[in-house]
Order: sequence, then C-alpha cells, then structure tokens
Amino acid sequence: MNLNWLKRSIWTGCLFFGGILVGTNLSRVAETPATVPLLQNAHVEVTRIEYPEKSVRSPHVRPRSQVIVFIDDAHYQVVYQNGKTETRERNAGDIIWHSQGEEAPTLTSLGAKYRTVVVNLK
Repeated sequence: MNLNWLKRSIWTGCLFFGGILVGTNLSRVAETPATVPLLQNAHVEVTRIEYPEKSVRSPHVRPRSQVIVFIDDAHYQVVYQNGKTETRERNAGDIIWHSQGEEAPTLTSLGAKYRTVVVNLK
C-alpha cells in the first residue's frame, strides 16, 4: 500500500468529518428575534417582534417607555446582568409595561415561536 495514498485518505476523511461537525455546530447558532415595523409617527413607534424557537435577544437599555402585548403564548428564560435566571410564561393577550432607561435582560425563547407587539412612546 502506498504511504502517500494512505496519508491523503486520512487527511481527506478528517476534512470531511470536520466539515460535518462544523456544519452541525453552525446550525445550532441561536437566531435573533426579527423586528417588523408596523407604524411610526410623532408619538409612537410600533413594531412586531417574532421570537423563533431558541432565539436569543441581547441585553440592552430601553431607549423609551414601552407597552408590550403578547400575541402568542410565550415561554422564555430571562438572564439578568447579575447572573440571576428566571423562567417566565406569558399568555396571548398579556400586556406589560417597561420604563425608559430600564436594563432589558437577555431573553431566550424556550418554547414554540411567539410574537409580541411593542409600542414605544416618543
């Protein structure tokens, strides 16, 4: 058996299986929620946010006071900057309020896709 042929075969096999492993891990990268603008005027900015299963919303500071209406039932995990973790459930039709300047934690969708409508006050 030719030694060069064996080395090339091993190298090719490693590349092939390495590619499969990388591709599998890339498919596990979390999606981010999609934002769909619905209305904007001098008083409000209204958007629909769609959270695919296992999507992750990054932490941020809320630029405006806002009302959030849950269109679908939601099951998600909240991770605060201090490391505290909570699991939350919301029902379709639930409405919550957040004040301008609040720190919004990391959210990870744990269940099926869900949607919210966010009304930012100007």
